[in-house]
Amino acid sequence: MVVFLVVLCLARCRTSVRMAIQAAVIAHAFGHQRWDISLFVAGMLIAELDVFIAISLSRTSFMQRIGIKVLLYVIMLIGLWLSGLPREHGTESFGYAFLQDLWPHGDYRRRFWLSIASIFIVGPMPYLPQVQAFFCTRVVRYFGKISFALYLIHGISNYTIGTTLLHFTWKFLGKDGYWDYALSFVVSSLLYTPVVIWWSDM
Repeated sequence: MVVFLVVLCLARCRTSVRMAIQAAVIAHAFGHQRWDISLFVAGMLIAELDVFIAISLSRTSFMQRIGIKVLLYVIMLIGLWLSGLPREHGTESFGYAFLQDLWPHGDYRRRFWLSIASIFIVGPMPYLPQVQAFFCTRVVRYFGKISFALYLIHGISNYTIGTTLLHFTWKFLGKDGYWDYALSFVVSSLLYTPVVIWWSDM
């Protein structure tokens, strides 16, 4: 609903004004711990930038410069690194300790940095055809096709068949030792994944 509202309100604005307001909405939502809204509007802004660059030959050629490409790869690599922020004791982990002193603090910190990571990974994508090639394969495009359905059903699937399969494998394979627990998780995941993909496809 936020995306629809922002599109409706900004439809008649100049492109530069629209993008500036979108950036302000992203910052405002982050400031109020609404990382989800920030990401939806960030998706709009990334799409807007893609169109803004594509309609100008000079801007398109600028984005194809070697220096810009290197910068975009660096941004994407930073995003990939940030996306690895551990759930538990993240700021005590190697390579992430400096995030302890950066805003924000508390439980929101991980959501914030994972959101920034998402923007850094997706944002450069339109200008890196070598990276795009992987996402244009048939398998990945299929998962893109069912991704929204998967998003809608993953919660109830996890709590119904997912936990049922996990308890089933615990019963036969055990869960007391590290390897027993890991094997149970892997086996239940291998059984669960085809089912949730099938449900999403339907």
